[in-house]
Amino acid sequence: MNPQAVESPLSQSATFLVLSATDNPDASKTIRSTLSSIADITKNISIRHQSANLSCTVGIGSSAWDRLTKLPRPNELHPFKEFKGSKHTAVSTPGDIFFHIRSERRDMAFEFERQLMDRLGDAVKLEDETVGFRYFDTRDVLGFVDGTANPVGPDVKDSVLITAQDDSTAVGGSYVVVQKYLHDLKAWKTLKTEQQEAIIGRTKLDNIELDDADEGQQQSHKSLATIEDEGGSEHDILRDNMPFGSPAQGEFGTYFIGYSKKLWVIEKMLERMFVGVPPGMHDRILNYSKAVTGSTFFVPSADFLAAQPHNYLGQLNVTFGADTGRSDRPSHHVNSVFGDVMSDRSLAISLTITSKPRRVYNLYPLPNTLQINHTMSNAGITKNSRPKRKNRPRPLPPDVTARNLAIEKQRRGELKEDFLELARLLPDLANTRRLTKVLIVNKSIKHVKQQRELSIAAASDMQEVVDQNHQLVAEVNALRAQIGGPSMPQAQAKLLTPAMAQLAETKNHIFGTFPAGFGDNWAEEYSQVQHETTHGMGFSPDNSCAPPALQTDVNITPDTIQSSLETTPGSAPVSAYQEPQVNFNLCLNTAAEPSFPFPDLLGLSHSYLDDPSMESFWTQGVVDEGSAWVSGLSGSDVLSSVFPE
Repeated sequence: MNPQAVESPLSQSATFLVLSATDNPDASKTIRSTLSSIADITKNISIRHQSANLSCTVGIGSSAWDRLTKLPRPNELHPFKEFKGSKHTAVSTPGDIFFHIRSERRDMAFEFERQLMDRLGDAVKLEDETVGFRYFDTRDVLGFVDGTANPVGPDVKDSVLITAQDDSTAVGGSYVVVQKYLHDLKAWKTLKTEQQEAIIGRTKLDNIELDDADEGQQQSHKSLATIEDEGGSEHDILRDNMPFGSPAQGEFGTYFIGYSKKLWVIEKMLERMFVGVPPGMHDRILNYSKAVTGSTFFVPSADFLAAQPHNYLGQLNVTFGADTGRSDRPSHHVNSVFGDVMSDRSLAISLTITSKPRRVYNLYPLPNTLQINHTMSNAGITKNSRPKRKNRPRPLPPDVTARNLAIEKQRRGELKEDFLELARLLPDLANTRRLTKVLIVNKSIKHVKQQRELSIAAASDMQEVVDQNHQLVAEVNALRAQIGGPSMPQAQAKLLTPAMAQLAETKNHIFGTFPAGFGDNWAEEYSQVQHETTHGMGFSPDNSCAPPALQTDVNITPDTIQSSLETTPGSAPVSAYQEPQVNFNLCLNTAAEPSFPFPDLLGLSHSYLDDPSMESFWTQGVVDEGSAWVSGLSGSDVLSSVFPE
């Protein structure tokens, strides 16, 4: 699933908005509708200033999750856990919905919040609103650099985004904890710089890390906020803290916001800070900073938010189109199934298929038609139901797997170093707090374009200087000839150096257009796949995009259910070569007779088909050896579904 913009770089301005649902009868409906519109609101406002990088991340609290989704909670989602030490307390405060609005311009964040609250209306009430700002070189109002320990590059996703291995019900999501701290700045300023540095664990001016105290001694904030598991592995969180305040009112604070794929990491950090290690030796920064709010939320995927107007029917975590033992073939995942029971007693089913290809070779050409089938039953699994074919994974030998993992780890490390080296060559990134690949690439493109423009301008100026030099040399030689005659030595014009000659050629550089796009030798693979496809179906680069929604109406009656448990509403073309994270939205509409009871089971199946003759083999669960590498869902997979009355 596509995650929300959790990884967005720290912006110049941010609004932290915590809301609670009201008792309005339509509150849940209004909130769900608004959440599904977040992407549209962001896009519509961003048109005004696209360089403002407007984004909004939405979190849902545990009680609101139950009311809005009626789904099992993600594994670690629960209300904010209060930590009470001998002197300080991490308080728990209400909050159902959290909005983290980020922008380089304050007016863009303001406009987003205005439109957001207009849509929500009386469905919510305000619990807390805090407007933060970037303070110099990402410092807090205490004067220290904040967020130094944040993960960078690919480590951000590894630390923040939940995978299927972590929690299959929360893929693409994250947990976020927010706290509002008020600082006693007057008391803080009475401390010497050395005392402040000992409390924080870093030097104030140049942010150099200080040595940890011995075990059993008073620990710094840096040490207490560093979390390791029982095996000694360190776990990072992504902080997007921002200062806030009003000097006229004497209010100075820091809004703590931490994203993590594992909620226990942040909770353990807070426990160490407020209770102390050992207990009683709390984080001394709390003597000057008071937590006045505390809330926990789950940040679902962007796909989940977009589907909020619909009723969640079930979730499929299956893989097809890829051998689980082969990492060089594309994989497709059917994630969540949403649907609505319409007023005409029809059930509209919408499922999202996310394509996540790995390295694609032409050894295993695929037909490019994906067949989605569905079944409806009010009697459970009948005698006509077919058992699922057992998966036949073909895992690689352990030594091969270990070698591949080592190679991939080395490749990622080298790529990371290359990106960092590139970032060090870009002046615009000198003061950047957290680097991302997208940021480095975009800044690189901008830098190269600017340098080319400057080089062309410098080449033009250099040509003028060279022309003037030749003219002056000619005048000098003419003057020498008048004064000294032919015997007078002639001046020579300065020859172009290799650097000057290269600069002069800047405007003549030839750049490629790359009509084949980006990929691993696409033209050759495309040609060979087209030639080797046994079914006579070729791939076209023009089909490398999501197909239009598939709308099919099939009339379901009790006779139909009894005679044939499975119906085939249609198919849609899906290219085997897809860009990562491309979503396919296929909608299947099934109408039931008014007298027919609503089903309590929903079955879905899929197959790759290019001619009707293959359908009977697939729906009977028979897969020939040539298709044996297809893994995941086969035949019919029945999901328990809850339908509203």
